[in-house]
Amino acid sequence: MAHPLPDWRGVDGSRSAWFDAPSLGAGADLVGRLLDLDGLVSVDVRTTGVRVRFAAAAPNRALDAASAAARELGLASRPSLLQQLSVVIESADPESVRPFWQRALDYAPAAGGDLADPLSRDPAVRIRPSPELRPLRNRVHLDVVRPPDQIDRAGLGEATGAYGVRHSDRDGNEVDLVPGEQLGDLGAADGPERADGSDGSGGSGEAAEPGDPGGPDDIGGPDDVARVSGTTDWQVVFSAMACYRVRSTAQQRDLMTAAAALAGEAGFPLLIDVRHCLVVLDSGKDQWLGDAHGLAVDFTALAGALQRAARAIGATPEPGLARFVQVFFDAADVGAVRGFWAAALGYVPDRRPEVTDIHDPRRLTPELVFQQLDVSDAARRRQRNRLHLELALPSDVAARRVDETQTAGGRLLETSQERWRLCDPEGNELVVRADSPVE
Repeated sequence: MAHPLPDWRGVDGSRSAWFDAPSLGAGADLVGRLLDLDGLVSVDVRTTGVRVRFAAAAPNRALDAASAAARELGLASRPSLLQQLSVVIESADPESVRPFWQRALDYAPAAGGDLADPLSRDPAVRIRPSPELRPLRNRVHLDVVRPPDQIDRAGLGEATGAYGVRHSDRDGNEVDLVPGEQLGDLGAADGPERADGSDGSGGSGEAAEPGDPGGPDDIGGPDDVARVSGTTDWQVVFSAMACYRVRSTAQQRDLMTAAAALAGEAGFPLLIDVRHCLVVLDSGKDQWLGDAHGLAVDFTALAGALQRAARAIGATPEPGLARFVQVFFDAADVGAVRGFWAAALGYVPDRRPEVTDIHDPRRLTPELVFQQLDVSDAARRRQRNRLHLELALPSDVAARRVDETQTAGGRLLETSQERWRLCDPEGNELVVRADSPVE
């Protein structure tokens, strides 16, 4: 059946489209034409394209206008790339665990008792009633990284675990709440040199002498390093991130355009997320490190240039908004479990062979990480997790994805109209949901 609005699909309560674009600059050009449209919720600019999301009640004329703007720029839509991942926690008493997760994530209450990221960047948490008793530790938990003062403000009490970051709700569902830090790497120590032998900082390449302003004697801790390198707006929360409040769509457009130009010139795949009165600049997990991105880029120098551009435009830094969320699996056979989830979500592996992470190629949904489970812990391996993931897909994509997931080792547990419950080779569950088309 033909779609009345062929570029658009209903995905997890929003009217969404993906438009391929050849560069950050081309994507920013499109977004600049959309910022004043009614019902616009969020825009995510990537080096390969742009995801645009409107509210469910947004008028069709706004979607038509966005599609027309893309066509004028020669950008084609690709609805098959749209998806949204959320976390589902089952509890005998949802009301008793919901406040814990709201504080841990700094989320807002949403319809149906769900918790949602106010910035629409990180996965929603849905807490559902279940009478089933499951007393042992889950094999799945969340990692949440936030600035240290925000963790203190969450007030979750004393942390436990080997790294002193583990917290649990009343049912025993765990989150590792990890304190971030300010970006404070002075140069390209973690990245390869440029082809011309420089460090990419734009300076002379000569080291400052002791006693010089900005030299070694002036640099104490990470805060001083960030001050000297001009990256005080940036928080490292596994990803390096700077959040800027803006006062107008004109200011938002200027910041987005400047960021796209600077990152494009540097050859770095910066993530640019545009929200109401906000622009988030994001490296992607670990991508501020040279061994992770593998590019001839000094990310700290780029971050400094982006900060100067934002300040010149008049944007205001909001470091407390930085947050990173990933899903962590304990697995007896990491390869088999990882392969299932890569197929189910369309994810790709980290370029570093020693890293088990897989991620969305467009970095729009959360990373998954895998670590070895003690294979002798048979009882824990048999217990059904209290936490599972739910994947919302366009209605014309979902059935094919379910087939691909089964081919990759998944087992179909249950099916109903437009909904499939599957599990990986070790019983970790995924619900795939086909969302209604846009009318």
